[in-house]
Amino acid sequence: MSSFDNVLEDDHNRFVNSEEFDKMIQERIEYSNYHKYQGIIPEGFVLIPEEVLEKLKDFDTWKEWKYNPSILEDMSKNFLKNQ
Repeated sequence: MSSFDNVLEDDHNRFVNSEEFDKMIQERIEYSNYHKYQGIIPEGFVLIPEEVLEKLKDFDTWKEWKYNPSILEDMSKNFLKNQ
């Protein structure tokens, strides 16, 4: 093994044993119904349930989305979590 491989392995081990990795895994488990579609959609796209899109017809929800685009993703996660 070269020194570059050792550096990569050390970086990998450091990340896998970090709190950030634990948080990512916990979030994926908590919202597993949302993340199960992750391998299906093309890179750069987000799946939004129709029920969540219907909520955009409400002007207040639309205004909130306009200033915080990630709210649709959060609403989708919560919708699928509660199904």
